[in-house]
Formats: sequence, structure tokens, C-alpha cells
Amino acid sequence: MESKDRQVVRTRVVLRWKIVDPIVWILRKGPCHDIFDAIEENVQALLLESVAGNAYEQCMYEAGRGFTSFEKNMKPKLKFQIESLGGKLLGFEIRDLRFPLISARNKIRAEKEAKMKEQILEAKRQLEIETAKRTRENVKREFQMIKAKLETAHATKV
Repeated sequence: MESKDRQVVRTRVVLRWKIVDPIVWILRKGPCHDIFDAIEENVQALLLESVAGNAYEQCMYEAGRGFTSFEKNMKPKLKFQIESLGGKLLGFEIRDLRFPLISARNKIRAEKEAKMKEQILEAKRQLEIETAKRTRENVKREFQMIKAKLETAHATKV
């Protein structure tokens, strides 16, 4: 399914129910021949209604809160629909809500970022090596200049 901002969304829902009145299911007329399919269609429709009305940021905010408002909004409707099929809703929970394409892009971005950080660290290390090398050369050069001055001063005294 897609969110409001046209991003692909994957959800995982746990639903517990039982058949209370099988006669209601048998007498009911509908497109589904199996109560499992009928309940699954209802859950998918409610999820589509709840999730598709929200953008990525809103969905991630809800995920951080444990999907409470999604569940709070869906549970009464789902309960009514299951009861109309002759069942009883025992439990309902949204376990997972993922955006696989965004996750893949974020993974690629993170890999590029890590590679770039590694390159920066390597460049810094090379810079430190070059700086140390130049410092040693400068110290050596200064030492030789001081030595030459001392030798010149000593030669002029003698």
C-alpha cells in the first residue's frame, strides 16, 4: 500500500478473534467464501484508510508512539465489522510499519556517508603524516643551520 506522499508502506498486524455465531456467517451473503478472507479484507481496508491518509513523517511519529492513534481509530470499526461477520475481536495490534524504499535509500546514504567519513579520516591521517615529515625536515634544517653558524663562529675565533 502507499502513504499519503506516495511512499510504499509495509505493515504487520496481529489480530485475534473467534467465531461466536457461525449462523450469522453462514446466512451472510458476500464476495468471500471464507471468514478469514473476509476479515483480512476488512483489516486491509482499514489499514489503507488509516495509513494512506498519513505522510511518511506522520507514520514514523505514530510508530514512535506505538501506533496508538492508528489502533484507537481502527479498533471500533474492526470490532463492528468482525461482529457483523459472526465473530468477536479478542485483540488487535499493529506490530510493524516500514517504508522499504526509504529504508533502502537511507541504507545507501549511510553507506556513502560511512565511506566518505573513512576517506576523510584517511586524508587527515595523510595530512598528519605529511605535517610530521615537514616538521622533522624543518627541525633538521634548523639544526644544520645552527651547526653551520656554530662552526663558522668557532672558525672565526680560532
